[in-house]
Amino acid sequence: MRISNTLLMMLGIVITGASADCLSTNGKEYPFGTYTCDGEHKIVQCTVTGNWTLIATCGGTCTFVGSSPYCP
Repeated sequence: MRISNTLLMMLGIVITGASADCLSTNGKEYPFGTYTCDGEHKIVQCTVTGNWTLIATCGGTCTFVGSSPYCP
C-alpha cells in the first residue's frame, strides 16, 4: 500500500525516499533539484535515486509558476 507522497508532505512528515516518486507527483514530471515554495518555505529535494527528501514544509503543495515551483 502506497501512501500519497503529497499527503505526507502536507502533513509535514519528513520523507527519506521509501515510497516517494519524483517523476509522477500530481501528474507532472519534476526535474531533479531543490524546490523552494513561498509562504512557509517548503524545500523539497529530488535525489539522484529518484526519491523525494522533504527538508521543510508549507501549507500547500509545490506547483509551477513560470519556471519556478511555488506553494499555492
